[in-house]
Amino acid sequence: MNATFELRATFPAELESLTISAGLVALAISLAQIPIDVAAAVDLALSEAVTNAIKHTKPHIKDISLNIAVDSGEITLCVTDHGLGFAFDDVPDPDFDNHPPGGYGIFIIKESMDNVTYEKNETANILTMQKRFIPL
Repeated sequence: MNATFELRATFPAELESLTISAGLVALAISLAQIPIDVAAAVDLALSEAVTNAIKHTKPHIKDISLNIAVDSGEITLCVTDHGLGFAFDDVPDPDFDNHPPGGYGIFIIKESMDNVTYEKNETANILTMQKRFIPL
C-alpha cells in the first residue's frame, strides 16, 4: 500500500505529552505499513525531538505542535516549539568516552533519520525529520 496522509496535533509542553506524540507516530507507522526497523528509528527520533522541545520551550508558551506526513515511501515529522532555539549545526557529537548524562538527543536524531533540518524564525523553532521506507 502506498499511503498518503497527514496527521497533526498540538499538545502541552509537558513530559506526559510524550504519550500523545508516541501514539500519533504509532498510528502513522501502522497506516503506512512502515517496517519495524524503520519504525523504531522514527519513534526514537521523534521521542528525542519532543523531549528536547519540552525541556527547552519558553515558560509562558506551553504548546508544541507535531505534523506527520507520509507520501511516496517517506515519512516526514515536524516538531514546532517556541523555545529560545539553538545553533543546530554547531551541536557537537556526544563525548562517548566520558558518557555525560545528556547531550545525545540531536546525535540520535541525526543518526536515526535520513534527513534532518532545523529552522528558527521569529516565533518558532521547527525541526523537520525525514525517513524513507519501503512499505510492507
